[in-house]
Amino acid sequence: DRDFAWLPDDLPTLAPQGYQIRITPEQVLLMGADAPGLFYAVQTFGQLLDQVGKNLPTLTITDAPVYPVRGVMLDVSRGKVPTVDTVLEIVAHLASWKINQFQLYIEHTFLWPSHPDIGKKYDALTPEDLLTIDAACADRHIDFVPNLQSFGHQGHLLQMKQYAHLAETDARWTLSPAEPGTYTLLDEFYQEFLPNFRSPLFNIDSDETWDLGKGKSLPMVEEKGLGRVYLEHILRVRELAARYGRRIMFWGDIILHSPELIPDIPDDTIVLQWDYAEYPNEAHVRQFADAGKAFYVCPGVSTWSAFFPRQQQARGNISRLAQLGVQYGACGLLNTDWGDGGHYNLQGLSYYGYAFGAAESWRPGSTEGFDQTFGRLFYGPDGAAVMDAMRALERVERPLPETTVMDVPTFHMGFLQGPPYRDTLTQEAVEAMLTGAGHGVALLKRQQGRTRQPLVIEELLIAAQQDLLSAEKAALAVPFHRQYTVVQADNDLGALSALVRETGHQLRRLAKKAASVPERFAPLWLARAREAGLADVLEYQLEVPNELEASAEWLRHALRTAKRTGLVPALPERDDNWRPKVAKIQQG
Repeated sequence: DRDFAWLPDDLPTLAPQGYQIRITPEQVLLMGADAPGLFYAVQTFGQLLDQVGKNLPTLTITDAPVYPVRGVMLDVSRGKVPTVDTVLEIVAHLASWKINQFQLYIEHTFLWPSHPDIGKKYDALTPEDLLTIDAACADRHIDFVPNLQSFGHQGHLLQMKQYAHLAETDARWTLSPAEPGTYTLLDEFYQEFLPNFRSPLFNIDSDETWDLGKGKSLPMVEEKGLGRVYLEHILRVRELAARYGRRIMFWGDIILHSPELIPDIPDDTIVLQWDYAEYPNEAHVRQFADAGKAFYVCPGVSTWSAFFPRQQQARGNISRLAQLGVQYGACGLLNTDWGDGGHYNLQGLSYYGYAFGAAESWRPGSTEGFDQTFGRLFYGPDGAAVMDAMRALERVERPLPETTVMDVPTFHMGFLQGPPYRDTLTQEAVEAMLTGAGHGVALLKRQQGRTRQPLVIEELLIAAQQDLLSAEKAALAVPFHRQYTVVQADNDLGALSALVRETGHQLRRLAKKAASVPERFAPLWLARAREAGLADVLEYQLEVPNELEASAEWLRHALRTAKRTGLVPALPERDDNWRPKVAKIQQG
């Protein structure tokens, strides 16, 4: 008893994963309900030391999570494959934010020993890589859940000659449940993939099976219905996973099309209800809850298909879906970071969304003042300036309260054809975009070399510069479309000549600035990711200066046509009309 005399008499009763920190003038006492709880007490105490130093205040903190499962999923199949060191850095950050589940979304980026051709061109993760990550997660009370696409999203696999016969249709998107070889192959995959993880869970994905029932499985669908054929595949994969001691989870989007089948989902299966809208669909969450099924709510960090994240959408999406999950009894929250469009957004830009999701899954609705806290803890004493820059950059996405342009008038919107330039953006909105992007760039430049996260600052800076170019393009396009409409209506060749001359000059100026992006982007990609996928992203980025040059060429051609015919031609209507001209420019 003397050995424990320092313990207080009033030991708390703590909820699972909960902890208490007591600081008095005599002692600092950290207590946990269990090993994770004590680990989280250490994380909070470290954050407290970071903020106040050695002059600790007298206080008591008693805390426990609302969601027992708080996860992050990172797509490593559609764009960049991170290095193991990068993944370990991510894991360390997640642990400090009390995340306790982590997944890597994999389609083809794993090096199967018996199917080496699948991943060899993609710098794929090896079994040794996964074992290293799994060990690091285990040390930090994070469940590293295996994630392997097992139905749709099989474009890479099914384009390969030796697997093409398993495709549902010529689209080569979905594995056909009518092919017995589908289940033989999946079993072979699982046999070599699953042993690299300690987790008892397994995410089989199986979302967006767009061509299911349109090819080989059509007779099955005509007999049983599309929903039943889909569910039977899930059940067969569940049996395969059970051979390896795994409980499956799968995305809930397809089964929602057949809600009468939701009660038939086995009770030991977890449904992943994803929804990335700023205002998520409550009815979809309720359908799984009403059927008594175990489910996670799955928001997203909204980094995909954008250089700078759509943070306003992400905050609304994460916080509202977290609250719906609590309302309807979700057993977990899995925050997603997808790679749509090639995952050309850099890794450091996702950390804000990860941390915001961690806060909302620990205690939904408690993120007031989040920016100030995150900025100080993640970036250091100057973190407030970084957060000011990030909020300024949000104005490129939403320049005015009533104007949400998302990622439409970005680098990749056709200058001549873009409807937002004609229909959505006003001059006031464009000026707000320019102000926000310009302020963000200026603030970030001043933070270079001044924070704890120098690489993240560089990643933020190039995204900010890309957004500034997008704003400059919008600032040129909006008045151009207005003026061109008048010029065409008046059939004014003199005004057309002046407009083409000035606009062409500005387009070439922007093209030159845009052409410098890839050479600055590449080192930042390689700082965290393997080389595979980089060439495609750089080619994608080079479409921007090519499109701007093609637009300038179209205007010169329009002026020549007008002089020859006496008529000012209409602007092209389709976004892809510039692509043939791009090819011509690239050929010299």
